[in-house]
Amino acid sequence: MDKVQVLMSTYNGADYIGEQIESIFTQNSKNVNFTISLLIRDDGSSDETISIIKNYSSLYPIKLITDEMSLGFKNSFFKLIDEAENADFYFFSDQDDIWKENKVESFLSFFKKDIPYLVFSDLTLFGNEEGSLYERMKIDNTKLTYKNLLLSDRVTGASSAINYIAICLIKESSAALKAKIDYHDKLIGMLIPFLGDFTYIPDQLTKYRRHGNNVTVQSVNSTTWLQRRLIALRNPNNAPTINSIIVKLSTLPEIKQSVNYQNAKINKERTDFLDRMIKFSSLNYIGQLTYSSEFLNVVTSQRSGKNIVVTKIGVFYALLRGSFLKK
Repeated sequence: MDKVQVLMSTYNGADYIGEQIESIFTQNSKNVNFTISLLIRDDGSSDETISIIKNYSSLYPIKLITDEMSLGFKNSFFKLIDEAENADFYFFSDQDDIWKENKVESFLSFFKKDIPYLVFSDLTLFGNEEGSLYERMKIDNTKLTYKNLLLSDRVTGASSAINYIAICLIKESSAALKAKIDYHDKLIGMLIPFLGDFTYIPDQLTKYRRHGNNVTVQSVNSTTWLQRRLIALRNPNNAPTINSIIVKLSTLPEIKQSVNYQNAKINKERTDFLDRMIKFSSLNYIGQLTYSSEFLNVVTSQRSGKNIVVTKIGVFYALLRGSFLKK
């Protein structure tokens, strides 16, 4: 029987956390046998979050970490990863979403245990917005490769899971890499597909609640599409897509160091691509313009519809403005 552990970071989530906990522990297990436990770390809640969790812990296998430290969203999840217990698979959970009842069963049907492996799916927006997350973002994940994931954000932590080998690699990643990356799921989306493999499930298996208090979406919800385009024109570095690429490019040397430190067996095609992107990030202005073809193709190829053109123009404009030059 497979052992699943869910990792959840909480902060003032009293309004919704009960509904999420219920959805985690009422998963179907018709075709796959598994057990679920929940490891929660609270990041300094001042509402009834901790009390609600303690009440549920009498009903379900829940372990709560309350170390009275406020680490922030990213470091709270890295702390959870460090504290994770032995299991076959690890799911990441926000405090305010709802899992579809077949989520875990669907994920487990795609997993491999003998290599680092990531599984992630589409999400259904609800609350302030509705519909498929990736359709709204005009992203086509069906033809993703490790190259796309190494340079562009495609993995949402709330709809992702990794196996035991993968979580060990994240635990062993350098402090410098974890400090430079801005989100835990960004590191997972970069490192695990590069060192192993992944599966994207197009089904919307998580109901992704959007509201004014979301930790990761406040800046997006506070601006319109036109406002974000104007921000990108004034300073491309502040555009979410461009900023994400900048962060990922800056972490590639640490990714390589992590790969070397862990003595990971990677084929030459992958290591050559990583080396080319590291070299690209270190080139001067003329050099980046001259050797930008592969880079531009990788970071824009998974967009869909008219957004392909918009993204290509936006990334090329950022290139012209020197956004990707090494700082």
